[in-house]
Amino acid sequence: MESGNKRSGWSWVGWVPIAITVSALIAGCHIDAPLSDPADSEIDEHLLGQWLVSMQRPDTVERHAFIGRHSVPGGPKRLYELILVEYDASTHKIISSPEHTYMSMTSIGDSKYLNWYIPPQDGLDFSAKAGYRKWVNDTRRSCLLFRYEVDGDKIQLFPLDLHRAHKALGMKGEGWLLPVSSEMLHDLIERTGGKGLFSKEATVLQKAS
Repeated sequence: MESGNKRSGWSWVGWVPIAITVSALIAGCHIDAPLSDPADSEIDEHLLGQWLVSMQRPDTVERHAFIGRHSVPGGPKRLYELILVEYDASTHKIISSPEHTYMSMTSIGDSKYLNWYIPPQDGLDFSAKAGYRKWVNDTRRSCLLFRYEVDGDKIQLFPLDLHRAHKALGMKGEGWLLPVSSEMLHDLIERTGGKGLFSKEATVLQKAS
């Protein structure tokens, strides 16, 4: 798959749900494809359900994340669908349109990673039979990558850190896309355990009661 920083024509910052990726926006970077084929992935049952997302917003505003299984005929069988909704507890109103995104999980050694699919400018719809294949064939595609840890009713998401990744790979670079293939990054994580690649700051998801 193509890698590098030569893609243009769309702005991911305006689309990515800000609250859940605040640490990614500070230090995160994109990769050209998931760390592993979602057809060979697994579903981590711990991730399924409704979650409250830590966010720097007024106390009355809550961001709810609903994570469920997703599959369509002809598409990968082990994707997650993530729906994000903002709710103002003071007015009892939903203050955002639901945002549908998709993820897959990769296990490397004792650690687990989430590949969060970022859409091209014309959107992302894996509910269509050819939706995933269309994303794969789009040269503007990318993923955000998180290492995650589950601790009871809490999930911590640690984004891939652009500067740390460049240092580990012994390269310099600019832009938001790591200039190596996802296969090369997978091999690096496998060799090193991913130490030093991910931010120490986590976004926290708390299981909703």
